[in-house]
Amino acid sequence: MNFCLNRRYCGVQRSRLKAHFSNFLARPWRRLSTLALLILCAAGASADGSKSAFSANEVEAVFLVNFCRFTNWPAETFTSSKQPIIIAVWGDDEFATLVERAAKGEHVGMHPVSVKRIQNASEAESVQILYVGESAELSFERTYDPEGKHVLLVGESRHFLSVGGHLQFMPAGKIRLRVNLSALKRSGLELNSNLLRICQTQ
Repeated sequence: MNFCLNRRYCGVQRSRLKAHFSNFLARPWRRLSTLALLILCAAGASADGSKSAFSANEVEAVFLVNFCRFTNWPAETFTSSKQPIIIAVWGDDEFATLVERAAKGEHVGMHPVSVKRIQNASEAESVQILYVGESAELSFERTYDPEGKHVLLVGESRHFLSVGGHLQFMPAGKIRLRVNLSALKRSGLELNSNLLRICQTQ
């Protein structure tokens, strides 16, 4: 993975990418131009043909953090207005590092966004978003019970939605999403309609 050596430059670029993502969802009439920018970032090229500061995984990390802004959890999920929104990453430490960087200093309303790394299903209690790396999918399928849990389940393997996942990053050389609407409904979660518009259904 490519990382920025200049921390100030990296912070500015990351902020710009987050802003593009928010505009992408909040302003549907600008989706095409913003999507083109995200594809260029994921492909490792910028609009002027020079190498981008972002890898595909870095862009996915920013997407994952921003899912916090476009997911509605049931009221009983949070016991206070300042309770953290916790993103758990299972089975992919390199990606967890990118998510931690993308989430640094982020808040949704008064809720700070927190990231934790987990190794098994029991550690996924009391989280709001669970990202399942491909190496952890078998354990997820065998040991994680989504019943009664208001947790957004995100992964990237081709079979993730068929084992109960909600959102899948599709391996297409660019950022594309698939959604399992029936599993999402069972979870009691609602996704922003603009986010759903850019997803393919299972």
